[in-house]
Amino acid sequence: MSGIYIHIPFCRSKCIYCDFYSVPSGRNQSIYSDFVDSIIGEYESRKAEYQPDKVKTLYIGGGTPSTLPQAELTRLLDYFCNPSIEEITIEVNPEDINDTLLEILVNHGVNRLSMGIQSFNNTVLKFIGRRHSDSDINVAVNRIRQAGITNISGDLIFGLPGDTLTGWQYSVDRFVEMGLPHLSAYLLSYEPRTRLTAMRNRGKIEEATEELITSMYEYLTERTAQCGYEHYEISNYSKPGFHSRHNSSYWNGTVYLGLGPGAHSYNGTTRSYNPSSLKQYLECMGTGFNVVEPPNEDDSINDIIITAMRTARGLRLDRLPQADVNRILRDAKPHFNNGTLCKSTDNRIYIPERYFLISDSIIVDLIR
Repeated sequence: MSGIYIHIPFCRSKCIYCDFYSVPSGRNQSIYSDFVDSIIGEYESRKAEYQPDKVKTLYIGGGTPSTLPQAELTRLLDYFCNPSIEEITIEVNPEDINDTLLEILVNHGVNRLSMGIQSFNNTVLKFIGRRHSDSDINVAVNRIRQAGITNISGDLIFGLPGDTLTGWQYSVDRFVEMGLPHLSAYLLSYEPRTRLTAMRNRGKIEEATEELITSMYEYLTERTAQCGYEHYEISNYSKPGFHSRHNSSYWNGTVYLGLGPGAHSYNGTTRSYNPSSLKQYLECMGTGFNVVEPPNEDDSINDIIITAMRTARGLRLDRLPQADVNRILRDAKPHFNNGTLCKSTDNRIYIPERYFLISDSIIVDLIR
């Protein structure tokens, strides 16, 4: 099985925490037509390497894909969607949901939506630059369900400036009460060159304390477990049968092709990426734009370890050379002794859920 990821870089506004590649939308309409032409051109030039007849998942992310003009979104979906693709996901914002958009998506077989909720606190939403409100979320979810799409994922972020434990508990409670079958919950990250980090560095805001973050995480895991969600990856929770098949492919080493500026790809042997430049991407119509990372055995082994250890099932040791297995089992002894790592009877090592928050400090001891 392989997957396709399409990066749509357009956003109506940039959230203060976001470091994904994006550019302002609302430009000359011709740029959107040129962009779709470039996406198709890139796919045609690279598809043979990724066995297009075996593609089972399609994920359209960004940026904000739902900001594409409807004519260009329709043309993009006309080209890429077909009945053999089992999971077709598109990222949307609550304020962009309308009946016309939903009709386009349903008619093209889109069967999963990923919605950027982030919080149910209107004050926090306004501060971080989101354009929707608490009430917009309800309206959007109801419209999506009425259109016949029931596989809906929502994003939440904990540790946001101004949020409290009570406020976070309210957001988690609202989410599970809505009954959305999939949740991606991320700890806020202060990335370089974001407005959020600049505000922190100038003393305008303070990071959430470790105590607050721990309390937020504990409430999140306890509440979702009570409501039947499985915590199957560090940041992902789902009801039975609603795992993200596309994202799971990243964690289990499945081949995927990334299209668009800033997108990454993996062909089963080497990884590659597209530079984060819309201007350059349009100039070359998406072809000859991909940069292949030089082969490196250490990087390849580390990729397997890092991605697998993000999941609840952990790392199958038989995926690695025996020398690495011996090294890992030796270096991991302190973690086995204190319970931050466990080993299963079927030769897997994994991080218990209660230690997911410190997973980076555990994984770093396992890599080459």
